Amino acid sequence: MHGRPRAKGPPDPERVKATAQKAELLGRLNAAVLQARSAGPAGPAELQLTARLLELNPEMYTAWNHRREALVPVFKEGGQQAMQAAAEELALTLRALTRNLKSYSAWHHRKWVIGHRLTSLEAEITLVETLLDADDRNFHGWAYRRFVADLMGMPVQRELEYTTRKIQHNFSNYSAWHYRSKLLPLLHSEPGVPAAADDSPSAAAERQAMISSSRAGATGALVLHQTLEIEYELVSQAFFTEPEDQSGWIYHRWLLGCSVAHWQAAPESEAERARLADVLGCQLALVSDLLDLEPGSVWARKTRAHLLGLMQRVGGAAGGSAGRGSGGEAADCVAAAAAWEDLEGLDPYRAGYYRHACSVSARASV
Repeated sequence: MHGRPRAKGPPDPERVKATAQKAELLGRLNAAVLQARSAGPAGPAELQLTARLLELNPEMYTAWNHRREALVPVFKEGGQQAMQAAAEELALTLRALTRNLKSYSAWHHRKWVIGHRLTSLEAEITLVETLLDADDRNFHGWAYRRFVADLMGMPVQRELEYTTRKIQHNFSNYSAWHYRSKLLPLLHSEPGVPAAADDSPSAAAERQAMISSSRAGATGALVLHQTLEIEYELVSQAFFTEPEDQSGWIYHRWLLGCSVAHWQAAPESEAERARLADVLGCQLALVSDLLDLEPGSVWARKTRAHLLGLMQRVGGAAGGSAGRGSGGEAADCVAAAAAWEDLEGLDPYRAGYYRHACSVSARASV
């Protein structure tokens, strides 16, 4: 789990003894599984043997492979036997995940089983919600939820509402913020951008295609202006509550990219430039208010410097007529440079990055 320090102190003799016994058992089971694998296809006895090993060590991917080789013809045949075998595999992976909730191999095997569509996908959603309630930042669980949602053709709105609940429960949920950045372009895009998938039989494939296409512009998707306003309000709650947690700040940077994308899509539009300048000004005022309360917040200072740099670009693109004149642009340039320089002293481990950002800001003003 996150944020829990390891216990320190002399080793417990009983635990050391139990660990040694477990290591011996794992060694014997591992050798037996490898020998069975070399002997040929797995039968009932071999499946039972691999199950024993995987419950103790879910990362033994050779054992999972051995099981898959035996199950391929069963699943291909279909019918009640295939459904029963799939249910048994899901039960095994659940026991393995109980041992290690972040086992790559166990999650991969579960996805393989579910992909054959022999069991209830809705039950999988319920299960993964339970697992994410136990550890809401487990990225394996989030990736699995996205996989199942795609198979189901889950309505995007339902998934977005789920991320809202998880974020409101814990603002420090980077996975929920990240998933939200993938969902919003599907549900709240500008006219002309592909809308969210429906519940038709092809919905899952269509939805996956849209997600793939949105990844290319993930740093600046054309999300509706009204939606962005709501998202700015949501994320401001996060960084006012936990100003040093990076999850909300990273999402805020993505939102800024979305706002900039509108201007980049219509660079000759004075209305879009003015709207962006207004958004940047509002966000700068918000971050400045936070810095009045938390002057040592590194993330708030980074965001302030970034905002000043963006305002400088917007002002320069307007030929010095960004509502404040060329003097305003020059002031933004000086303020951005000063903001990056301040960060060098506040966060010396990243001083090189701040010097680079400062030089980029200076070049943009030339």
